Amino acid sequence: MKLGLKNLGGVAPMIYPEDLIYFGPRSTEDEEEEIIRELGITCYWMHEIHHRSLESCLAESISKMSDVAYFYISFDVDAFDCNYVSDGTGYPVSDGFKIYEIIEILEKFIDTRKVVAFEVCEINPLLDTGGNEMAEVTFDVILNTIDR
Repeated sequence: MKLGLKNLGGVAPMIYPEDLIYFGPRSTEDEEEEIIRELGITCYWMHEIHHRSLESCLAESISKMSDVAYFYISFDVDAFDCNYVSDGTGYPVSDGFKIYEIIEILEKFIDTRKVVAFEVCEINPLLDTGGNEMAEVTFDVILNTIDR
């Protein structure tokens, strides 16, 4: 029996751990790493993406998800490298994605025509020393991705 992560409307499970992909984490808590390991969640750590190439990891993840009917993308803006964008998020960490890399990731998944939902999280203008740079860059990324 597969372990379901979410029950919705009496249909269970809705999401299987093997159908999740984390792209680009750099800083996690021990408990998060334990869950990733125990549930077998696919995780492309940033050091792996740098080593293997973004293109290679993207192609592999899309291939792995070929039998999944729909994609839900949760875009956590702390995936951006805070040295290139801003610190307008709760967890700014160096060595993240550059703007063009986020656009490439989103475009590859959107090109599958399976994306049915998209959310953006972790923007915090109160922490943004660049004014509202994080929100503005994120908005530009979304526009550049969907308006092509």
